[in-house]
Amino acid sequence: MPTVKTAKRPTVTGHEMLCRYVTDKPRQLKTKICKAMNAGGVVWRHASKPNIDSPEICTWDGLSFLGNGKAKSAWEMLWKGSNAPALRWDAIGRVQIGNVGWNWLLVSAMTHLDLMSVATPKRQSNLTPAMATYLSDAKRKYKVDDNVIWPAKSSYVQQLAALAFLRNHGVCVELLNIYMFDADNGPSKHDWQSAIDSSHQALAISDYTALRRRMHQLFLPVI
Repeated sequence: MPTVKTAKRPTVTGHEMLCRYVTDKPRQLKTKICKAMNAGGVVWRHASKPNIDSPEICTWDGLSFLGNGKAKSAWEMLWKGSNAPALRWDAIGRVQIGNVGWNWLLVSAMTHLDLMSVATPKRQSNLTPAMATYLSDAKRKYKVDDNVIWPAKSSYVQQLAALAFLRNHGVCVELLNIYMFDADNGPSKHDWQSAIDSSHQALAISDYTALRRRMHQLFLPVI
């Protein structure tokens, strides 16, 4: 895997920075998201227990944002007797894509380069049958050879696999990764792009698959 430049580690988390944008610059944030995704609008899914600093968004675990249905039932069945991935989203919303309606929007906001790190081992670690199926199905969806090792402990890998799982089960969903940059005190846009390119190279993800078009990125300055 190519070496990625190490930038100074910021002290503010991606979720905290996203809360600042939602509170202080909500219109600007939604405008930038729509431009990055070629979308017609964005609405946030309100939390049952609002964040005091930013009532409109909160972190969501796993697929807890879904109502009871086929996808959620399939998820629970897959992980029955096994530990499900420790997925956490910094915000959940709905985004209007073209004329097809409103899709789910899964948002991950990052300030630390190590969240994009994908250290692929020479051999796959022992996986539970559920995790092996989960990752194999995802690689098939991304048209990645099953012999390519996807490290199960990588949070980025788990995001990609969750996107594939949801699309495989008929859920209209988009993934948006927001990369916070600050040339003076953290990763620059160049640092982030290098990390993204390195991770995709390590995972053998091509830009020319249908699912790749459901992955979006947005670079925002720290405020």
